[in-house]
Formats: sequence, structure tokens, C-alpha cells
Amino acid sequence: MYTERTKHIAPRDIMKGFHSIIIEGLFTSSFFIITGAMWGSVFLIAFLRKLNASELQIGILSALPQVASMFQILASYLIEKYGHRKAFCIISSFLGKFFWLIFIFIPLVVPATVPQLRIWLSLLFVFLANVSLFFSNTSYISWVSDFVPDRIRGTLFAKKTIISSVVILFMPFLLGKYFDYFQRLEYYTLIFSGGVILGFIGTFFLIRIPSVPMTLEKYSRIWDIIKTPFQDKNFRTYLLFNLLWSSSLMLMVPFVQIYLLEGLGCSKTYVGFLLVLNGIANILFTWVWGYLSDKFSRKPFVIICASFILFTPLIWIIVTPHNYRFILVVLYFVAGIFWAGLNITIFTLLMGLVPEKGKSKYYANFYITVGIGGAIAPVLGGYL
Repeated sequence: MYTERTKHIAPRDIMKGFHSIIIEGLFTSSFFIITGAMWGSVFLIAFLRKLNASELQIGILSALPQVASMFQILASYLIEKYGHRKAFCIISSFLGKFFWLIFIFIPLVVPATVPQLRIWLSLLFVFLANVSLFFSNTSYISWVSDFVPDRIRGTLFAKKTIISSVVILFMPFLLGKYFDYFQRLEYYTLIFSGGVILGFIGTFFLIRIPSVPMTLEKYSRIWDIIKTPFQDKNFRTYLLFNLLWSSSLMLMVPFVQIYLLEGLGCSKTYVGFLLVLNGIANILFTWVWGYLSDKFSRKPFVIICASFILFTPLIWIIVTPHNYRFILVVLYFVAGIFWAGLNITIFTLLMGLVPEKGKSKYYANFYITVGIGGAIAPVLGGYL
């Protein structure tokens, strides 16, 4: 249960830290599902559509998390220079939820007579929230990867994912049902506020995870942090794969939500049902993928899962308003199986690739580079 950096921590505190990682994941996942922070959601898009956001503005909304991820290089520079990963993670996490709280109250404060101001202010605070949350993410991964031994990472994070998925399983369906009946902006604000409260509880559990010492690296320039990871061939290859993956995915995904609601005429309840189905598949197979990734090499499982998911967009070619009900049920369930494997293996493989020294700069460069593709793709898709 120990790593080289945690030998000074009492076994009881280590176990408390493992439990806190799981519980924090539960509340933070609830925050993300309800609000759509960092990764977006059909309900967040519906919220912006009620503010009369255009397709281009929806594309910008989808690109904001990717653009925000580029600021992680600054987070890495500060972490490598000053340390204090735990404090940095907690403060950034708190600010991210605070900015999100401001965002959801903008429609109630800014009058409808200036619709463009409402939309652009909303996008601004979504951006600020995502910058803060990605700052927190950079320090969290660097900190927790030193705390959790490599031999149990797949199992621990699979357990975290399963427990979080079970708790939030029916949230998309219930949210869809809720928003089908309560469509005024005030009701969106009410539910999103509840999500932010859960997010703040998740931040509290970060406090319970023990701090782990790190070796500080002194850099005179941010450029030193940017260039060092790219000199690692294995990391560079893995980065290229994820850049191409993110770009192709984000070219399509944000507009699938609009197509479901407006093209196929699906109700929000049905969309929520699809997400629940996807979550069930995720729960059933995450533990399997986590166990296999600990027992065998993680790389083959990344290739297998990614290869299948790459073929799923072709299924959408045959989906019509007359046949979507059965096809999408099968598609979302089967895709959930392979997304479970990809999510757990792509994260733990990255943890295993980076060296012990200077972890944060590798994670920052990874998310920034992937974010570049993820930022350009949805804007391009919105323009097209």
C-alpha cells in the first residue's frame, strides 16, 4: 500500500486517503453530470439554447474546456516551482465551483433585453471555471499518482468509477424527465445550484487525502517545462494518438446532442435514458477492464477499446427519426462497454508513462496538446 513517497504516512491515514479519493470522485462526478462542467452535457447545451445561443456559440461552448486546458502549463510551472500540490488543487477546485455558481445566476441577473451580453458573459464564466478546474486537475493527478501505488491503480480507480457510476446512474434520466416538464431558466438554475453544492462537498474530501512530498525542479522559463516532455519518445507517441483521438471525437460529439434533440426529435427523458443505459454498461465492465489492466499490459486494451469506438460514428449514418429508438439503445450500451475500458486504461497508462520527477509538466503538456485538437474541432464543426 506504500510508495516511496508515502512511507512516512501512517497506514490508517493512507487508507483514509484511498477512501477519500473514492468519495471525492462520487461528489465531483455528480457535480460534472448535473452541471456539465469541463466536459459539457446535453442539459448545459439546452440551457444555452434557451438563451438563444447560435450553433457557433454552442461550438465555442464545447471548445472552452479544451482552450482552458491549455492553461495547465502555467499550473505545472507553479507546481514545479513552489510545490504545495494539495493546497493548489483544493484552492483551484473551490474557485472552479465558485465561478460556475456565478455562471448559472447570470440569466437571472442580466436582463433578457440584452441577449448577447447574457450569452457572452455566460461563456466567459464557463471559461474561468474550466481554467480553475483544469488547474486543480493538473495538481490532483500529479499528487494522487505519487500517493497511489502503481500495482493497485487500475483496481482503485475502477472501484472509484464503479461507485460513482452507480450513484449517478439514474441522474441523466431524472434530469431529462425534470427538464422536459420544467423548462424555465429558473429551474435550470435551481438544479445546477444543487450540483455546485455537491461539487463543494467533493472539494472538502480532497482535504482528507494526505499530502505527498515532491522533488521540486527549478525552471527559469516556462519554455523549459513545455519542451522537456516532448523529448520522451514514448510520451510523444502516446500524445500524438490522443491528439488525433480528441480532434476526431470533438468534431462530432457536441453536435450529437443537438441532433438528438432537434434532428431526431428525442425528448430529454429519452436522452437521459440513453445515458443511463451507457452508465449501466460502464458499471458492469469497468471493474473487468481495471482488473485486466493491472494484470496485463494496459496498451493493448487502449487499442482494442479505441478501435471499436472509432467505428461507432458510422452507425449514425443509418439512424433516422423512424428507427432511432432501437438502434441508439444498442449503440449506447455497446459503446458504454468500450468507453469503460478506454477511460480506465488511458488514464492509468498515462500515469505509468510519466517519470517520477516532474510529473506535473508531463500531465500539463498532455492535456494542453489534446486540448488544442479538442478546441479547434468543435468550433470548426459549429462553423460547418
